[in-house]
Amino acid sequence: MKRCAVIGLAVLTGLLGWAVPAAALPARSGGSAAGSSVTVPVCQIGSPETITGAQFVNSQFVNGTWSYATGVACTSNLADIALYEELDLNGTKVDSRTEGFTGTARDIAAITSSYFCAECNGTWLFKWGQILKAPSGLMFTSASAGCVLLDSGIYEACVQTKTVTL
Repeated sequence: MKRCAVIGLAVLTGLLGWAVPAAALPARSGGSAAGSSVTVPVCQIGSPETITGAQFVNSQFVNGTWSYATGVACTSNLADIALYEELDLNGTKVDSRTEGFTGTARDIAAITSSYFCAECNGTWLFKWGQILKAPSGLMFTSASAGCVLLDSGIYEACVQTKTVTL
């Protein structure tokens, strides 16, 4: 299990560097490895961000806190879910958080982060990633926008990015 988590997070990290951004992802489509009528659960991904407390002083945004999160909610259990989020300022990573595979089947997972900026002006880049593992005996049959299938459809890796300039 740890080997899959390490490989999955390495792939997700690679995808964050070159994947096409997707602002919103549609429901996942799924299929059965054996061709039966059982399908992979339908999942929705959410990746919100907001800045609070920032004040505009002397042509600068100051003392703000970015709150950002990523999560997955599915109609029933997936085999596992891994999540990643990162915040960059002017091309430099300033914050990140990862939740690797837990080894537990689940239908929902989320992580949240916050980052205080004394001087908030600049270009902020949010990166969010999810790796969904299909339930045992099932596979993803097509990838949604911003996602790719891995390991013959056992995994679906998704990436979103958003740029905000203050």
